[in-house]
Amino acid sequence: MFTKFKTEKAKKYVIFFFLFIFFIFFTYLLIPSLFKYYKFKSEIEKKIFNEFSLDVIVNDDIKYVFFPSPRLILKNNKIIKLSSQENFLSEKNNITIKLDIRHLLNFKNLNFNSLIISDSLFKINFSEIKKLDNYFSKILSKKYIKIKRSKFYINDQDKLMFVLNINKMRINGDNNFNRLNFSTKIFGTHFNGYYNKSLKIDGKSNLQISLPKLGFNSKTFITKEYYENKNKFFANTIIQYPKTRAKILYEFYDNKLKILNFNIDSKLIKGIAKGDIDFNPFYFDLNFDISQLYFVKLISNKIINKIKMKNIFPLNNKINGTINIDVKKFDSKSYMIDSGLFSVELKNGILDLKKLDLSVNKTGSLETSGYIFHKNKKSTFIFDSSLYVPEPKKFGSQLMLPARKKLKRVSVFANGRYDIENQEINFNNLLVNGKEIEKKKYNIYSQKINNFLLNNEIKDRFNLFKLRFLVKKLFE
Repeated sequence: MFTKFKTEKAKKYVIFFFLFIFFIFFTYLLIPSLFKYYKFKSEIEKKIFNEFSLDVIVNDDIKYVFFPSPRLILKNNKIIKLSSQENFLSEKNNITIKLDIRHLLNFKNLNFNSLIISDSLFKINFSEIKKLDNYFSKILSKKYIKIKRSKFYINDQDKLMFVLNINKMRINGDNNFNRLNFSTKIFGTHFNGYYNKSLKIDGKSNLQISLPKLGFNSKTFITKEYYENKNKFFANTIIQYPKTRAKILYEFYDNKLKILNFNIDSKLIKGIAKGDIDFNPFYFDLNFDISQLYFVKLISNKIINKIKMKNIFPLNNKINGTINIDVKKFDSKSYMIDSGLFSVELKNGILDLKKLDLSVNKTGSLETSGYIFHKNKKSTFIFDSSLYVPEPKKFGSQLMLPARKKLKRVSVFANGRYDIENQEINFNNLLVNGKEIEKKKYNIYSQKINNFLLNNEIKDRFNLFKLRFLVKKLFE
């Protein structure tokens, strides 16, 4: 009886002891809720700058919570740009600061463990991107900055170029290196990146990018030298994709990226490229010399299939430049294109197709020019196209036209418009050997071609056997 009484009494003491410990610990966690944080705004800003090298203007809306861990929640803050004290990198955002649970007794001893920015909008000018190198040249704290569910608006002179959605981004220093990890999506596919900058060797850094589901990986090694009192960067990029390898050598100096050599060898394409990209203002001039293009494999590739037709033609008022492509050989037995020239210019939101010249089975040539514009969320291609057939009999036999319908005409001209998103074509003019086709036949031809586009994937639209079927329909 006495032993049982002692056991029950001991249990009560144990329960009381743990309740007391819990009460003390709970009270300890509540202490920071008594601080008047609006009086310590400047101290919070200094702590953030000293710990994370981030210049922030803190609002009065500051709250302390202890679950799931002690932290400060700051709302509607302003993050100052790297280049100016007058402008802001982000004007409205939520910041969560995780606190060291061992130092909660008074405000001065609060220890910031990490800083999390969420649901924020960042605005960055292209001309300021190079200043990020200065930021990463500092010795950053091992305590990390994390950015979640945020958007980066990339501008050129305050005009929007494109938007980058960031799922997760983490910045911190570690063992003489500064590191940046990020995760986003491109064309609906997860896109991961990792940047690593050495603090011991000036200018040495590397960047890795991967699309795990597609098996795409790239590594870039960067070095720096001083040229005419300015930084000049040299980079070497290696790209690996299943049965594909590419090497790019380029330099960056005075806001201009110069591609010195771009060599690609894959099951899709073989060739080289050179060109320039100017970042202030943004403009590019790229030239591709393709020795062999595996056309069928390229248009059947899973990356291409993930890109919507409307995204193949990205139109933006601030994305300006020219692209020239010379394809010496299309490697395809059952497809009608042998070689081709392609020249396009993007200028002020309009894609100007200067030239698209295709050799068609060495018996004819197809020449197309025009422009693409975007209006009311709709992209439209206005085109002029001509088909020249110097050997009509041979061309007709390749399309398996009946003998009584062998081509006698040697030229066809058409112009009109093509709705890129809905994949619909409408003709304004149709001429064969200089003679205009009856207007009432325009809609008939348009309908037959639209049915062909609707019922066939991109690769099938260039297939010789499919084209024979289309030509047969047009002659009916």
